[in-house]
Amino acid sequence: MLLAGTRDRLVRLMRGASAGGSVFASTSRIVFILGGLLTLSFLVFVVFPPSPLRAFEYVGYDEMVRFLSAPLPPPEVVVVDVDEQSLAALGQWPWPRYRVAELVEKAAAQGARSVALDFLFAEPDRISLDAVSNLYLKDRGIRLDLGGVPADALNNDRLLAETMARHKVVLGAELKFGETPPAEGGACGNPLSVVLRAYPGSEGALPVPAATAMLCPISDLANAAVFVAATNTLPDRDGKLRRAPLVLQLGEEWVPSLPVGALLAASGEKQVVVEWSNAGVMEVRIGQTSIPTDSEGNMLFPFRVRPPDRFRHISAVDLLEDRVDPERLQGKIVLVGSSASGLQDMHATPVMRLCPGVDMHALAVDAILREDFFSEPGWIRGVQALTVLLSGLLVSALVAWTRVTLSALMTGGAVVALLLGSWAVFDRWGVFWSPLPGVSMLVSGSSLLTLVRLRHEEKRRQLLRKSFSRYVSAEIVDQILRSSRPVNVSGERRMITILMSDIRGFTSMSEKMEPEDLVQFLNSYFAAMIDIILENEGTLDKFIGDAILALFGAPVPHQDDALRAVKVALAMQAKLRELNEQWAHSGKPSLRIGIGISTGEVVVGNIGSARRLEYTAIGRHVNYSQRIESLTKELKADILVSETTYEHVKDHVEAEKIGPLTLRGKDAPVCLFSIRGLRNDLH
Repeated sequence: MLLAGTRDRLVRLMRGASAGGSVFASTSRIVFILGGLLTLSFLVFVVFPPSPLRAFEYVGYDEMVRFLSAPLPPPEVVVVDVDEQSLAALGQWPWPRYRVAELVEKAAAQGARSVALDFLFAEPDRISLDAVSNLYLKDRGIRLDLGGVPADALNNDRLLAETMARHKVVLGAELKFGETPPAEGGACGNPLSVVLRAYPGSEGALPVPAATAMLCPISDLANAAVFVAATNTLPDRDGKLRRAPLVLQLGEEWVPSLPVGALLAASGEKQVVVEWSNAGVMEVRIGQTSIPTDSEGNMLFPFRVRPPDRFRHISAVDLLEDRVDPERLQGKIVLVGSSASGLQDMHATPVMRLCPGVDMHALAVDAILREDFFSEPGWIRGVQALTVLLSGLLVSALVAWTRVTLSALMTGGAVVALLLGSWAVFDRWGVFWSPLPGVSMLVSGSSLLTLVRLRHEEKRRQLLRKSFSRYVSAEIVDQILRSSRPVNVSGERRMITILMSDIRGFTSMSEKMEPEDLVQFLNSYFAAMIDIILENEGTLDKFIGDAILALFGAPVPHQDDALRAVKVALAMQAKLRELNEQWAHSGKPSLRIGIGISTGEVVVGNIGSARRLEYTAIGRHVNYSQRIESLTKELKADILVSETTYEHVKDHVEAEKIGPLTLRGKDAPVCLFSIRGLRNDLH
């Protein structure tokens, strides 16, 4: 039980805790206030996330995808890789475009539904025969005789364009983003039809990334392709690829990404539907497939496996030299790219330090075909805010009302539950909501609030020990500090025993002594008496002039409080006899004291105001003890106890009954008992 006697000091410490509250309740109030402020701070960051917070959430996403696993059906996507083996066998890149045309032709011949080239052919092929002939004629004046060369072999670009026109081929291009004004000219190749469907009440512009320019393939190739698609990647602030754009804007025109272009070419579709609201893009629909997106229309990559493990690459040289089983390409969407480090198309991802860009495009196509999507809906922010709010309330309640160890264990359990719950939702339904704001709220809130609580309780302990060590024994203080039950400091009824002692003839003695000598004399007397009270776990209530008022049973009750009071009275008389002998040798006067003891129900608690409080007892039995003490001189008895007190100690003391007597404040006569000593078995 927390001792309420230091309430006057704790009021100043807590600044606002009411005089009727308890120390424990005030600590809880402080914890709840700080917990609320911390929760509000986290809510602001969740609702309006700064860039560093988004980067922090990416860490959670990366860790979650590393634990994902699922049996996936065979992919409908094939990667033809211009790898190191191909470059070693056929020469460095760029290859002559007749070789690229041959790759397209062989892939189509083996049943590919569409072929997407993850290369940018922004300039004419310089090793076409007609280009080489013109170069020699211009630079060296040498005219090459190409008369016997077939016409379709003179220009590699024309050959590639004719090959592309016969098949479903998508070419890569690069969009430029920046603050520069848009360049003249729009998207190249066949236009993409985009149907915009706004939710009711939607206003403003669609928040899809808008490019300022487009680096296109040469016109012959662009016109021969089904689509010219953007190969742009959108790395996050930490440089990792986690999402892929689906459609992008260039002025008033729309450009598909390479994965979308490959899918449209394979299906024969020419149109996509974009649904949006004031929160941004909600989904992109290709045919009957709806793709959930973020607010800018980007799709999260479903990293259930490492992309190179999902798509076993076919080396380009193997395809060109007919070493590939035709069934591997039959009915597949083929993406042609490069994993060669020299071509610098490698990207960091959550599951790989470096991953070929063509694999990322293949991963997006594969996910759309299987309709296996990760999503981060707009309402996720609301879920995170609710998680932070509940986490803040939980950790505040735990720190305020439970033991520190239990609070830490339950907070740890909540962290684990939050992590596992968010991961299960992510693994089962592909919905990503970062648990890190909630986890951060739990961890930081528990740590900070626990430190505040421990610091506050340490101050409380210091104040209690400092204050009450003067009034109660060290054992009592320790019991108070070990207890966590709050005290009703506004007052509570309790059965206690009250001891009142007074010096006889003090007034006449004080007139004969100098004030300084009198104070020193009284202090030596009081010190000895207080030691006896505290040694028997009594509570020193107050000094009333030369009188001492002590309580037994408050703030900590004992089974034998009445007997303790009687033992203290006998010990005080015995100690006074020793002191009188010492004082007699030094020429100081002798003292006599009378002691009155009463047992009954009183109100104990803080009495006073917020500016000055005192832990004391009030009630008629306090007055009775004073009146009983006043009769000791008249009845020639050193120690008198009430009848109620005697009933508690009669088996342990030798006493003489006095009365019946009329006691002021009592309607009926009462009997008192003069205590002579303890029975022999207690000596």
